[in-house]
Amino acid sequence: MNNDPDTVADYGQLNEASGWVDVSERTLLQLTGDDRFVFLHNMCTNEIKALQVGQGTELFLTTVQGKVLAYGFAHNRSNDILLDTSAGQASAMIAHLDRYVIREDVALQEAELSCLVVTGQASTQVLADVAGIPLPEEPLANAEGQFAGATITICRYPFTHWPTYCILLPPEVLPGFAEQLTEAGCHRCPLEVWEALRVEAGVPEYGRDIDETNLPQEVGRDTEAISFVKGCYLGQETVARIDALGHVNRMLVGVELAGGEMHPGDEFLVEQKPVGRLTSVAVSPRTGKAIGLATVKRGFHECGTVLSSAHGTVEVCRSPAQ
Repeated sequence: MNNDPDTVADYGQLNEASGWVDVSERTLLQLTGDDRFVFLHNMCTNEIKALQVGQGTELFLTTVQGKVLAYGFAHNRSNDILLDTSAGQASAMIAHLDRYVIREDVALQEAELSCLVVTGQASTQVLADVAGIPLPEEPLANAEGQFAGATITICRYPFTHWPTYCILLPPEVLPGFAEQLTEAGCHRCPLEVWEALRVEAGVPEYGRDIDETNLPQEVGRDTEAISFVKGCYLGQETVARIDALGHVNRMLVGVELAGGEMHPGDEFLVEQKPVGRLTSVAVSPRTGKAIGLATVKRGFHECGTVLSSAHGTVEVCRSPAQ
């Protein structure tokens, strides 16, 4: 991604004004049935049973070995729990979860919904005017309403420095909703600018920054996505053991790239020995610098650590936005 004038303008809208991005490729999975709370509670790293309607949480789905199968967000709506995660995860998640449904009253299916992100300093007022409902204020809270005769859900996400909302709506009403956003002064922005904002904020994506080889604590989202007091769940023994030992052997970190063009998968070296690899990369329109997320061995993950690569040096920073 280059910092051409259009890119910088789009980035400004997503920060200082208001902008919207179509992220409908994300995986949205519905859980229905009377046992949906207990079932999901027993399958993930965070508290589910205590969620009230309109509340949500961040979580990992883990295997029996404690490895990460999915990372995302759960939203308790009036008639279901909606799981939101990276694109292309529906089949694997449904197959995994369905394997553990025995007698529980729970049904799993991919939600037939589209997804828009709205963010920026002015986003709250613009979105409230278009949606016509009180917006959620707490992180990961959600509010349901009606638009063009269809039910929509607005979720508050802790993605950026400014208010960020995820609007879940049927595909047939997306064009009308997007048109009203644009008419209200909310600027449409391309996915690549949203990607730069994501990398700046240090928000990981499953399939890029996390995969089935990772343990939850390697991602650095312990406070937000893991409950260490909720009791047993699939993979809990491994997660608890790591907590007792106090560390993992690698971490996901933000990096600033001083060298030439780099690509996900490129290795980082210390004394010619590999100590990490790049997982996501973008150019920050705010600073003009190349930034990324990377998995780095423990001992080389501290902020300020300088690593080498085939394309130049790399400096570790806890958050690429800092």
